[in-house]
Amino acid sequence: MSNLDARIEGLTSQVARGDLAGDEWGELVELTALRGHVLGRIAEAERAAALAEARVGQAPHDPRPLVARARTAAHFHRFPAALADLSAAAALGLDRQGLDEERAAVYQAVGRYDEALALHRHALSQRRDFTALGALGAYHDGAI
Repeated sequence: MSNLDARIEGLTSQVARGDLAGDEWGELVELTALRGHVLGRIAEAERAAALAEARVGQAPHDPRPLVARARTAAHFHRFPAALADLSAAAALGLDRQGLDEERAAVYQAVGRYDEALALHRHALSQRRDFTALGALGAYHDGAI
């Protein structure tokens, strides 16, 4: 936890100085949400959502903050908002494969299992790596 806290604090200090790059914003959102999940603190998840929202406003033409906001929306079971953000990120040119992985998780959460499975299988056909295999395994674990 101390490493997680230190990384979050380092990224937060970069925000205060205005030095945080685009990818690091996503990392800050993800790590803040992770800390909230591990510690069971809803305030951390809300902070992650606020950070994602702020970054979308600061960089409206950058698709990466939309993905971060989609993840936080899904965390709070705001699935239509999550799917809308993923579609907006696609319209801004973000890699379809990564977006499909995010979309598959949302589809699974709302019971659209056939669509989720199709996206997982497509991802696996494109690359046989731990992420694709793990996502398919998690799908089957949740579908049982």
